[in-house]
Amino acid sequence: AIVRRAGPQDLDASVVFWADIVIICVAGAFFLFTLPRAVARFGPGGGWLDGHFFRSRRHVRNPRGTVSSENLTRDTHSGGITPSSAVSEKAVQVRNPLHMRAWQARFPGAMRILRYPMIGRIHTGGVAICALYFGLLLFAALYKSSIFKDPQRAGLVAASQIPIVYVLATKNNVLSVAWGTAYDKLNYHHRFAGRLLVLAANVHAIGYIYLWTREHRWLRTIAQPQYAWGLTALILLDILLLFSLAWFRQKFYNMFIFTHVIASIIFLVAVSLHMSQAVPYVIAGAVFYGVDRIVRLLKTRIATATVTTLPEMCMTELTIPSINGGWRAGQHVRVHILSTGMGFYGWLESHPYTIASAPTVAHGAPEGLVLLSKNCGRWTKALHAIAAANTKGVESGSHVKVLIQGPYGGPGYTLPHSFSGAMYVVGGSGISYGLAGVQEVLQYARAGSNTVRIIELVWSVHHPDCLTPLLPTFSSMLAQALALDIKLTISVFYTRAVTSDHEFKEYALSPGLALEPGRPPVNHLVHDVVGRTLHAISDRGERRGVFVGACGPGSLGDAVRNAVSDLDVKGQSNLVGGVELHEE
Repeated sequence: AIVRRAGPQDLDASVVFWADIVIICVAGAFFLFTLPRAVARFGPGGGWLDGHFFRSRRHVRNPRGTVSSENLTRDTHSGGITPSSAVSEKAVQVRNPLHMRAWQARFPGAMRILRYPMIGRIHTGGVAICALYFGLLLFAALYKSSIFKDPQRAGLVAASQIPIVYVLATKNNVLSVAWGTAYDKLNYHHRFAGRLLVLAANVHAIGYIYLWTREHRWLRTIAQPQYAWGLTALILLDILLLFSLAWFRQKFYNMFIFTHVIASIIFLVAVSLHMSQAVPYVIAGAVFYGVDRIVRLLKTRIATATVTTLPEMCMTELTIPSINGGWRAGQHVRVHILSTGMGFYGWLESHPYTIASAPTVAHGAPEGLVLLSKNCGRWTKALHAIAAANTKGVESGSHVKVLIQGPYGGPGYTLPHSFSGAMYVVGGSGISYGLAGVQEVLQYARAGSNTVRIIELVWSVHHPDCLTPLLPTFSSMLAQALALDIKLTISVFYTRAVTSDHEFKEYALSPGLALEPGRPPVNHLVHDVVGRTLHAISDRGERRGVFVGACGPGSLGDAVRNAVSDLDVKGQSNLVGGVELHEE
């Protein structure tokens, strides 16, 4: 009897096939580790319908006179952003959310090493994954072969990575769903895999070009359609690589997007006509790309936004009342401003913004989705100018049409309201994440699906008067937390000296709200939150851990990461049930 092994019988195709099987198995293992957390989202307070598509919910007022208070609206008397009302008590059925500790949090010692930044913002764990991936592809390229004698193998390796490169390039991809990881956290893996694909393709091409040139048949061979399409695919790959380099991407972002979209589509056609063995990989990549584009279209809406200025914060606020549900704290959107005031081609640009409000759990928020835009470039300054024009009067601000796509990103399968404590450390415009995060926890507390007892919001800004627009919001959140028996503390730190342009004002600060000079002592604050959480739950039995969210400059993120690592070293994270870090 003849025994046939699984997979292709040709050695080159077989090696590449089994390398791909290894990659799939590793991806599947990560999925199995994440699966318990994914299942927990289907339990009480899991909010499994949120975070995918925007919704417009009809806001229902409480018959006892209370209304949703977690979203932001303009307060024309105080000149700031304020929730619509204060919270009042209402009898609700308490159903604690399911809490599944992340598998990474079960190994605090190892995570301290894996979280350490190694190359730029890429941590040690990411570098290790990239190194193992490179080693696997290198083995597939060299096993019983030589790049000098068998350039065909390198071409198969390149083709086999097309699905991986394309799936990692999409905002709506199966790996993000399987692992509960935002697409932007996988972006550096896309860049690394893409560069290995380009490297393998060039090794493949150079090997044959050298062979044909040595045999004096280069011109005759390249004139054949099969090889002409191969040269076309190679040129497209090199164009993709060139315009994806950091310098080009930052200086000519629109050119980067244009070349990526056009070249990536034509490349799939070219490589299919060049190599028949690549067709299955091309089909897989095309399916991933096509599904992503369809989902993007389904996530896109055109709406009317009200834009107003926040001069103390050097920001512009966008409020979209017609979108009031469907997202989670920490998610972001991409926005086009459909106005001639944005300039000749400014309306074509899209910019990402973290959502600065939280939808109510039970019904839609009347003020809708809120975004805060920092005035730091041509596009954002044009938007600020539209808001400053105030074409609709002081009360309502200027109205513009916007094309909004999202929501994207977010905490994945993590449920911040299922922990015992929560802390948000943000800097500058990162307050968008902090506001949405605190409001979301308070929302779930009102709905009876919350176990957080301690919340700390730390905001680092340049000037003390940045507090002015958000003072009503902070005061209202503190009142809501007090009514819900949650200990909320808000600390605002200003890092620059008081000047004539940014004067220090005498604020009437609510209990729990502090304004202090200097940089926030992150390490001390993180340890303090863990200690207070441990004390708050000492008589309650279950220890669900502390959720720590960070959003801001790299130095602030480093400080938070170091503080969490210090807790792991001292063993304090295990005492409270684990400390999990999420960076936006």
